[in-house]
Amino acid sequence: RESVFVLPACGVTGFEHNPERKALDVDGKEVAYWKALGGYAFQASTAGCPIVTLPIGLADDGMPVGVQVVGRAWCDDELLQVCEVLEPLALAAMARPP
Repeated sequence: RESVFVLPACGVTGFEHNPERKALDVDGKEVAYWKALGGYAFQASTAGCPIVTLPIGLADDGMPVGVQVVGRAWCDDELLQVCEVLEPLALAAMARPP
């Protein structure tokens, strides 16, 4: 039985500040702000599974890309132990070349 799943954090890479929460461009199509951002975490969160989001790299445009690490319900400590191992790897992936 798997301890965690690693999934996309959201349907888009990082984007410029959007205080009006206007629709976002996703592959040339306008997608509602909350649908592009929240649709990926909703199911696990509703099921009571703990989630940690980590940056995992940079897109071609330099904006961050994230993943969500989803643990088993009521196994928060187990999830945090896994993320403690993943975090240095994720941060190394974020490093920009000199």
